[in-house]
Amino acid sequence: MKEDEKIFMLWMLYEEYKNPVIKTFNFPFSIHRKRNWYLLDKWSSKDYIEYGTSINNVWLTDKGRKFFKETIEKDYWLW
Repeated sequence: MKEDEKIFMLWMLYEEYKNPVIKTFNFPFSIHRKRNWYLLDKWSSKDYIEYGTSINNVWLTDKGRKFFKETIEKDYWLW
């Protein structure tokens, strides 16, 4: 797993605490939008996230929240 993917996961967990619907176009780091959409599509196909009519507004599933925390805990000691 690439570092930008882990950073994106961490950012999504942080954003979820502020608002359950995450606005992915507000990502503050420099990941190209195509990479951003690729990651969102990848996670959506694995049922880690869900989105309604727009992939710009997503929310984490319980499975995704657990996976993101476990993945981040392996490299970062935040929890």
